Amino acid sequence: MTESNTETTEEKVPADRERWNRKFAEHPDEWFFGREPSEMARLTLQYWRQIHGEERGNALDLGCGEGRDAVYFARHGFSVTAVDGSEIALGKARRLADEASVSFAQVLHCDAREVPLDARYDIVHAHNSLQFLGAECVDLLHRLQQTSPLGGLHAISAFTNETESLAGRGDLYRFDRNELKFHYRGWRLLFYGEEILWREPANMYLSFARIIAQKP
Repeated sequence: MTESNTETTEEKVPADRERWNRKFAEHPDEWFFGREPSEMARLTLQYWRQIHGEERGNALDLGCGEGRDAVYFARHGFSVTAVDGSEIALGKARRLADEASVSFAQVLHCDAREVPLDARYDIVHAHNSLQFLGAECVDLLHRLQQTSPLGGLHAISAFTNETESLAGRGDLYRFDRNELKFHYRGWRLLFYGEEILWREPANMYLSFARIIAQKP
């Protein structure tokens, strides 16, 4: 039996910074999720351009990991605040920014719940990070909504309970079908989707909800 098959789900999909630190440190010169931006970040920029053209603003990358999306937004002219609880990940994010000849407006090594929130962020991008807050996930989501400026974009992706791979994990929040969309009722819905994907790093099927919405 291979090592990946004997790992627990807590090891494959960590929810605490210590385990994430160990994962990000396993291969110092490799990026766990790769160096290219996520599809979510690319979609977010497409919708931003449809609304704002070449105007740019402030972006909050909440749970930025090793920086692939934060660097992408910075490369396209946004003033980026990159936040993560893993110091190893943030070190890689800085390296990736240096390689791309960009810089972040701010780098915060802290828990997502500790980020000072105000109306400065035109984009709030949380790509598969809020679920790791467990029961506090939805509370922070609502705080982010309340503090976003009128016209601001939210780009959120998170686990759902469509698959049973992570059943019983009380340290994770998994959205019900259409629940994430329900939390954005009253917002302008630009994109919404739910899907089941094979995730190679975790070696299992995981299910996700993704939303891009504009505050009216």
